Amino acid sequence: MNFISKCFSQPSSSSLQPRAGRSAWVLSLLSLSLGLSSCTTLKHADTTQFYVLTASKAEASSAVQKFEGLLYVAPVELASYLDQPGLVIRQGTNRLHFAERRQWGQPLHDNITEVLREDFAGLLGNEHVHPWGRQRPRGAFVSLQIRVDQFELADLRRAALTATWQLSDGETGHRLTVQSSHIEQPLSQELADFPSHVTILSDTLAQLAREIATALASAK
Repeated sequence: MNFISKCFSQPSSSSLQPRAGRSAWVLSLLSLSLGLSSCTTLKHADTTQFYVLTASKAEASSAVQKFEGLLYVAPVELASYLDQPGLVIRQGTNRLHFAERRQWGQPLHDNITEVLREDFAGLLGNEHVHPWGRQRPRGAFVSLQIRVDQFELADLRRAALTATWQLSDGETGHRLTVQSSHIEQPLSQELADFPSHVTILSDTLAQLAREIATALASAK
């Protein structure tokens, strides 16, 4: 066979087999790669859950209803470790866990301020609580400042709230009272029942509102 014949002759079946085998191997590898990619996508699907605090529907006691002025609830201040999106779980005495998959649906200081204002409106009446989001009122009013130092799930057994709060004359700045509150309530026995845990955290805020409202009624 001359040179030209060799160049234009058809390859034998034996020479095609390695190429065909190599193509099948490449296709198999590509399919495996796509499969692993799909598994990775499913594995890393976002499962984050978001929660908000809610106001209590408790009614005022006769002692609380003695307050006839106007209450201004200043934006709540948080301890720095609380000012982040994840729910805080305390483990033991001094170890904190920030739940990456259990997060607040809005900035926590805003949510707490809103909920407390609604709690006070239920206890004192809407007409005695300055509307949320507006500028400080004019004329006579009582200003409430709150710093939350602890707001967490302690060992997933109890909800804990610690706050320092001050009532002062809104016009003169005269301090009426400064107090601290520490409130704990047991959590659901189901450790993963975070909706219930958040509801109980809301209940600690309602109890704080009742304590402050009682002091407000007797503040001079």
